[in-house]
Amino acid sequence: MSSKTSKIIYSVSAGVTVILCASLLSWAGLNSSDEVTYLSGELEVSPAARTEYLIGEEFNPTGINFIVDGKTLNPDEYTITNDFSNAGSKMVTYTFTEGNKIYNAYYPVEVYMVRHIDVRNDEIYQNSSGEWDTSGMLVWAELSGAATEFTKPVEYPNIDDTVIVLPDYYYSISVTPGKHETFYQGKISLLAGPLSYSFNFTSDPNALVDNEDRILDFINADGGKETLTLYVTKSSNNFNANITEPIEVEGIYVFNDGNGNETRFNFAYAYNPAYYQSTFKSSQFNQGLVDMQGYTNSEGVYDGDAYQVKVNGCTFYALGSAWHLPILNWR
Repeated sequence: MSSKTSKIIYSVSAGVTVILCASLLSWAGLNSSDEVTYLSGELEVSPAARTEYLIGEEFNPTGINFIVDGKTLNPDEYTITNDFSNAGSKMVTYTFTEGNKIYNAYYPVEVYMVRHIDVRNDEIYQNSSGEWDTSGMLVWAELSGAATEFTKPVEYPNIDDTVIVLPDYYYSISVTPGKHETFYQGKISLLAGPLSYSFNFTSDPNALVDNEDRILDFINADGGKETLTLYVTKSSNNFNANITEPIEVEGIYVFNDGNGNETRFNFAYAYNPAYYQSTFKSSQFNQGLVDMQGYTNSEGVYDGDAYQVKVNGCTFYALGSAWHLPILNWR
């Protein structure tokens, strides 16, 4: 569509009059004075008018004026009909009726189907009012054809690419709480069609995990109100439970002083299957946190499979049955 012209005409052939045949008139109970005449109207289209849509979208008439006999009509004087229920080249019909005269004009658009969606950035968190803020999310969509009017990802700028940044008005997001208080399951549903995308996230944007099994809550050995939670974010073998080579595991400790103040510490761990050796080594970050294998409870009983963490004057511990799953994916 050229931006150098302010007027583009889409219409039926000018001056064409269609007169219903005598048999049809007889069937409809019409006489000669009720003959319907079809005439052509004109559409004045500005560069702001859309020519591309996704299945299920509503037509947007912005930038389009309907002109009949040189007069620009008001929107309440005519009707617009279209069918965007499937993909393909479509015609939007503008219709104005005056007595037994019907004026039509046609506007061509292209409708695309969303074949696939991909959440490139699933940052989502609750704001101070408790509502979910999804402004940081970025969703891509692969279309049934190459569109030019939708925003393109910087990674796919070519006009022939079928990937676009999916407009946020075209999908909705639902959130379901998980078993852990900081873990949630999100689901993106499209405006039209059965296609959806599910993802997991935590309410802490600095401790992202994609699986609730990666979260470990510690026991406060002192019985205080302080809490410690570990979010295991990375394993060198992608959390494969069948460990045949030494692995390195990373994550984030979140310490809460019981008054709502949180402090984060880096977590590091190594496992060598040749010696069945676990090494907790977060102290290497020199952040004031120390973790180590083994824990002796208040009754003096030592548990070599448990591990303990000392931070901010508090001692926390986790039994082997608790930490094996989030760190090693052993069930």
